[in-house]
Amino acid sequence: MEAEAADKVHAALLDLGYECLYRSEDAANYVRAAEGLNLLYAHLPLARRLLAQASQRETPMGRIRIISVEGLIGFKLQGFVNDATRTRDLDDIRALLKVHRRSLDMDELVEYFALFDKPELLNELLGKHRYRR
Repeated sequence: MEAEAADKVHAALLDLGYECLYRSEDAANYVRAAEGLNLLYAHLPLARRLLAQASQRETPMGRIRIISVEGLIGFKLQGFVNDATRTRDLDDIRALLKVHRRSLDMDELVEYFALFDKPELLNELLGKHRYRR
């Protein structure tokens, strides 16, 4: 979501009974009973582009924008780079690469991994299916 909406969303989630576990200018984590909600706030031009290109879908919570698989991998990569103990993000990236390998825009993924100075990690995650331009 755009960073400017963070305060409104925070207040709305609290009104809905969510507890805020963590909040910074970049992200927030909320919980309500067994439900968890993680939010990333878009500051960087790349993140804003991902949101602008996101498809819109109707959900029980209203209309929301869904980013691409490549964008999700990029955000997972950012989470891991920001905190290397978040190995679950790497597991998620591996799973996304495995399931969507044939349909991914590899040039876009290379851009994300280069942005975070991790081009070698992409090849490691791809294993024997290394990507070369």
